[in-house]
Amino acid sequence: MKNSFQYSIQGSGLPFFFQHGLGSERTQPQVLLNNLNGVQLISMDSMGHGTSPFTRPDDISFDRFSDNLVALADHLQIQNAVFGGISMGSGIALNIALRYPEYVRALILVRPAWLDVAFPENLKLSGLLADLIKRGNPEMLMESEEYKYWERKEPGSAESLKNHALSNLPNYAYHIIHNMWADRPIQDLKDLRRIQIPVLILASHQDFVHPFHYGEILFNHLPQAQLAEIPSRYVDTVGYERESRKYIEEFLSFLV
Repeated sequence: MKNSFQYSIQGSGLPFFFQHGLGSERTQPQVLLNNLNGVQLISMDSMGHGTSPFTRPDDISFDRFSDNLVALADHLQIQNAVFGGISMGSGIALNIALRYPEYVRALILVRPAWLDVAFPENLKLSGLLADLIKRGNPEMLMESEEYKYWERKEPGSAESLKNHALSNLPNYAYHIIHNMWADRPIQDLKDLRRIQIPVLILASHQDFVHPFHYGEILFNHLPQAQLAEIPSRYVDTVGYERESRKYIEEFLSFLV
């Protein structure tokens, strides 16, 4: 395991790798699920996120992010664990379950934003942001008709992307956002039938970026899945955090 990859561990017990979303870092899942009883919570900064370095554009993909997380599991001598994540992190967990099934005891997928299609429509505005970063003017995102439409429809999620656009993004952020928008964690929904382990899916309405029907699609294709609705993070942040933690704690309690 490369020392340049940064990760955090809290607690002890059942190993649980829980990954952050696109543009975030390991503090996101660590704060959401801090102090879980009987659980060793492990989160890593994916390449180009947080304090893990950006190397080259070809290293930005679901496969590479998954390879890196499995390498961390090997480094920690953990051969079987629960894997999960938020948004992009849930895609990484799905990718690992299909490509490294022997490592995965169960899955927790929070607000999935990718399925089996590259350039998904729900992430189109992120793709526009990537293009504007490449041109050197990400602040122009808020002047686009696409953003203004989204702002009228879901002001909370639009505000979140606005803050991201204005956060002094490094130049390589173009490659991270564009490459992940252009990628997909799974090749075919039919492949999900191979995942014969318990799966918890948490999804929200009023969240265009993380459509509730993505959760329904996963629920209908994963043989041992359960689906629960949680409040939208953009509408009720406190409720989102409370309900997410409640469902995850209940799910993990049957595995500890």
